[in-house]
Amino acid sequence: MKKQSFLPGILLLLFCGSLHATIIHVPADYSQIQQAILASVNGDTVLVSPGTYYENINFRGKNIVLTSRFYEANDTSFITSTIINGSQPANQDTASCIILNSGEDSTAVIQGFSITGGAGTVWLDVHGAGTYREGGGIITEFSSPLIQYNLIHDNIVMNTTGVASTGGGGIRSGDGNPTIRHNVICHNQGRYGGGIVFNYASGIVENNIIAYNSGGQSHGGGGLWGSGTDSLTVVHVENNTIVNNQVTGTSAYGGKGGAIQCFSMKFDLYNNILWGNTQSAGGPISTFFGGVVRATNCDIQGNFPGSNNLDVNPLFADSVSFLLSIGSPCIDAGLPGSTFFDPQSESIGVAAFPSLGTLRNDMGVYGGHGSVILPHCPGMFTGINSDRSNRNFSVDVYPNPAHSDVVLVRASKNFGKDVLISIYDYSGREIYSRKFSSDSLMAGEQLSLSGFGNGIYTLRYTCGESRRVLKLLVVKN
Repeated sequence: MKKQSFLPGILLLLFCGSLHATIIHVPADYSQIQQAILASVNGDTVLVSPGTYYENINFRGKNIVLTSRFYEANDTSFITSTIINGSQPANQDTASCIILNSGEDSTAVIQGFSITGGAGTVWLDVHGAGTYREGGGIITEFSSPLIQYNLIHDNIVMNTTGVASTGGGGIRSGDGNPTIRHNVICHNQGRYGGGIVFNYASGIVENNIIAYNSGGQSHGGGGLWGSGTDSLTVVHVENNTIVNNQVTGTSAYGGKGGAIQCFSMKFDLYNNILWGNTQSAGGPISTFFGGVVRATNCDIQGNFPGSNNLDVNPLFADSVSFLLSIGSPCIDAGLPGSTFFDPQSESIGVAAFPSLGTLRNDMGVYGGHGSVILPHCPGMFTGINSDRSNRNFSVDVYPNPAHSDVVLVRASKNFGKDVLISIYDYSGREIYSRKFSSDSLMAGEQLSLSGFGNGIYTLRYTCGESRRVLKLLVVKN
């Protein structure tokens, strides 16, 4: 089975920044991520092993790489098992999971984590708009970090006590130029910008899933929200899947732009899919005060104007990873030309999975040179989950994507009951089912993939009364 390289340049990024760079291990060297950051110097790497870290961290001006072990084997299970949980802040007004506000540049990197539980930080807008609570997962000011290969989910920024409003459930970036790529940003909430806020900031947003974010009561914008001086403030948005975001509200600006709300700046869109986003009024894209949204070769529900745009169902294969089905009109529908090509498979002229079709860019997250496998959106459950004692019980798969015919299935704890593991193909057909004891799953059980065809499968575990979709298992890609 050939191993696909998903992370070009990451090893170079980690180890070639400085001749004297140090790798600081968490928890081996320091038990807390913040302690390791404080001990670091520019060019260092803080390497975090799997676990849940209840912290609200600040880079303190350090241009360092903060990473999980994901980079070592391109294994997305390290993203889901290395968690920065910001739900226990020392001060409720400084409750973002991660803060960068001391001029960090593009060599400051956040990669390979689940970032969750953040409630935002009280922030005085430097442009005179007032005081706001912003940035549940990540907040930046006068900083331009690289934010990549993260699962940023279930950050809720809705507490309006003492502030004008709240926004940037997933990410809030102000007065900088961040690059946000290869992330899954989902199930976050804010009264504006449920997914991402750009406040007088330019930036790059590419190959992300931005889904199931909500709020928008104050100023709209379920997926992306931006405000600036004029259209010279530009955010480049390329090959993203922006789907199923929802905003509600009846104010002058609230409840508008389920996908994008734009004030006095510009969003430049190429090769994206915007589908299933809902709002109280208007269409999925809304602009005010000279805001500009230009879209080219995008699939946008609601007949948005622009060159070679579509308004057709993208035919997703699932609702958690948003892979395209064979026959999707978004395959080979992005911008032509080698600059935008999908990665090539072993067959000349054929795109490498998860891209489909020929080398021409596929619209959405799995198109273009940045096409990679990402974690799926969490929280998509089937059946019932009434057994509250089972909430902290989970099962994971290593490695994922699979690079051989055998993977390891492991449980987070011994729940004392048998666990049924079931696997389904994309047609919903069950192709594997086996019961394991909790004891054996704690130690790890091997699961043979012999006979599985190339593709992505849904793995579900049943333990007690909990029946849960665990993840998408990538096989032989």
